[in-house]
Amino acid sequence: YKKKQDDQGTTTDERLLPQSYIKSDDKQDKTFFKPKPKSIIPPAAVKAVKVANIATLATAGIAAVAATVSVIPSIPALFALPLRLLVLLFGIFSKKRKPWGVVYDSVTKQPLDPVYVILRDKDGKKIDERITDMKGRFGFLVDPGKYYIEVKKTHYKFPSEKVGENSDEIYEHLYHGELLTITDSGAITLNIPMDSESFDWNEMIKHQNKYIKFNYHWEIFKRWLPFISFIFGFVLASIIWILYPTSFNFAIVLVFLILWLLRQLGFKEKIWGLVLDRNTKRPMPLALLKIFFAKTNQQIHSVITDIRGRYFVLLEPGQYDVELNKKQASKKYKMLQKYKNIKVKKGILNKDLWIDK
Repeated sequence: YKKKQDDQGTTTDERLLPQSYIKSDDKQDKTFFKPKPKSIIPPAAVKAVKVANIATLATAGIAAVAATVSVIPSIPALFALPLRLLVLLFGIFSKKRKPWGVVYDSVTKQPLDPVYVILRDKDGKKIDERITDMKGRFGFLVDPGKYYIEVKKTHYKFPSEKVGENSDEIYEHLYHGELLTITDSGAITLNIPMDSESFDWNEMIKHQNKYIKFNYHWEIFKRWLPFISFIFGFVLASIIWILYPTSFNFAIVLVFLILWLLRQLGFKEKIWGLVLDRNTKRPMPLALLKIFFAKTNQQIHSVITDIRGRYFVLLEPGQYDVELNKKQASKKYKMLQKYKNIKVKKGILNKDLWIDK
């Protein structure tokens, strides 16, 4: 407040707005506040400032987005990423031929057991024999040459007259009794249909008690899924490469082509095991393998290695003990080593086994 006296001598207090300090010329006065004059801005100018602020914010936002886009991949590249993963997934399902053959009913398509399967040379001499397991599976390891396969089962006839093609709804690579010409050493894993001649009680009881699970539609699905998945994956990979021709996309297409070429040329995974002498590092021919359920003395299978030390055994997934026996001069076999708890995962035992003694 400031003391103010009018012409008549009346003293009043005048209130000032506190903005800045000034010193009065009157020595009796103290320091007082002096009001700062207000600046008046026209409404049009205020509106112009607001518009300018909005434009500035928008420009800054666009610049930020542009900077971000310059760092991250483009939108098409992001869209192609899940497609790449999908292509790789379908590539995994590339069709693989099972390392065994199956003897089955030509009408119901259900696997048959027990079936006596005989391998003969072109002159009819018996080379080897097998009895199919619960899933109708069998297989032979052979050297290059010409062979016949003979199959026998009560109430069934071979060769099949109901399935005369090379494939049917579920199985392919079918055998009908013709002479086989084998050019490379490996396994004979053909599928063999048989025609039922009369009612088979063994097959009825087996399926009533669900010893073997078989679903016709599921088997068809399993046969065609790998093929369809491989074709779909290859087509999808090709489309992505055409739309986005990068080195990575081309590499995926190239992988599909290489897989297809390898299968056409007959490259396969090893389906047999070897018995080897650890001292000489050489295969051991005519070694006897006895196979037991793990941690039991119940023998379930036996097989003798061929002249190249190879063996071929079909087993259910699980754990097994394997006993290795070597033929002595007395023509008797002597047990040399035993492997315990060997895991079988894919229905076939193909582990290389070493004899230390």
